[in-house]
Amino acid sequence: MHFGAFKKVGFSRIGKIGGPSPKSLTHKNYTDAILSSESIVDNYVEAFGIPKERMHPIGIPRTDFFFNEKLKKEVKEKIYKDYPILKNKRVILFAPTFRGTGKKEAYYPTECFDIDKIYNNLKENEILIIKNHPFIKNTFKISEEQSKKIIDLSNYNDINNLLLVTDILITDYSSVIFEYALLDKPIIFYMPDMKEYKNKRDFYYDVTEYTYGTVCYNMDELIKNMKNEEINVKKLAEFKEKFLNTCDGNATKRFRKEFFNDNKNK
Repeated sequence: MHFGAFKKVGFSRIGKIGGPSPKSLTHKNYTDAILSSESIVDNYVEAFGIPKERMHPIGIPRTDFFFNEKLKKEVKEKIYKDYPILKNKRVILFAPTFRGTGKKEAYYPTECFDIDKIYNNLKENEILIIKNHPFIKNTFKISEEQSKKIIDLSNYNDINNLLLVTDILITDYSSVIFEYALLDKPIIFYMPDMKEYKNKRDFYYDVTEYTYGTVCYNMDELIKNMKNEEINVKKLAEFKEKFLNTCDGNATKRFRKEFFNDNKNK
């Protein structure tokens, strides 16, 4: 199951550092792929090296969660119960992806995100959650004093749950931008190493097609824009139409019908 088409994957990375051999069978053992939009079919034909007819742009079943108000309410209540520090606070979620060629070498350049500077600029009613990619083992050093406003929930199992209590997301090249777009909330793209990342990993489209929020390239810009809650409604709508137009709360029904001939939930 694949969201959008952001950083290049699979055979789209041939020739890049850490990219596969053209003869690799890693992705060719897939029989089918479920996608979040019709517009990205060709990207994944290239990435997986499998026929177009095996692509199913029927939406991602797990996104149905974002259209279930009852379940969302229950999840939020559970988070506030488990982490009362978050309740009645403006929650800023920092959720970057990893650097490196794979799980064994994965890391985040912690020098790019100055915890001290962030802490000193957090207001009394603000909390910062750090949610590293599961591959990342190195983390930020948070002092006892800073832990009153900064908590590391990298071991929390489902970032989608955390998105529900998030007021503004800070991320970079992470695919979390696709799920988060379904919530219509403010976002900051923090990309201090964008040129380097593009050279090593690259993207399917120009970065401007993904950045439906403010883009920052250094800590001063990030601090300045952390208070900004404006949403570019037009660009967000264009983003969702391009990358998420079959994620509408009914993806599970289409999945069951497509793969199991289940017509009970038409």
